[in-house]
Parts: sequence; C-alpha cells; structure tokens
Amino acid sequence: MNSVPSQSCSSSTSGWVAATLVIGSALMVKHLELSGGLLLAASLLPVPALVWMFTMQARWIRALDELQQRSQIVAMAIAFAGTGLAVLT
Repeated sequence: MNSVPSQSCSSSTSGWVAATLVIGSALMVKHLELSGGLLLAASLLPVPALVWMFTMQARWIRALDELQQRSQIVAMAIAFAGTGLAVLT
C-alpha cells in the first residue's frame, strides 16, 4: 500500500515565512511612507519565499502517484477558485 509522502518541514516552514513576509510587506507599504527603491524593495520582499514555497509544493506533488497527484491538483484548484471568489467579493 502506497502512502502519501510527507511534506518536509522546509515546505511547511516556507509557507509560514512567505505568509509572514507578504503580511509584513503589505503593512510596510500601507503604513510607512516609502518611496522609490525602498517601496520597490518592500513590495518584492516576499517573492523569494513564495517561489521557494511553490517549488517545494511542486516537488511534493511530483513524488505522489497519479491518483494522488490528480486529487491534490483538483483540491488546489478548488481552493484557488474559492480564495479568488472570497477576495474579489
């Protein structure tokens, strides 16, 4: 019986780091009067963590068998659509 490979601590941690950087960046841009290069730096702060998080997620999905991959991709598509609707309404 195949089991689902566990996600590494690195993947879970990168999600929290990315979320913290996104929220921190948004707060800095909103509440601090930044201009020019500082504004650009604050806006791009979470990008490396988000790229790392997506890379780790893709590696984890590639390690699954075909049925598990399909199930995870469908679940992520539903979550993506639900989040998009929640944010836009």
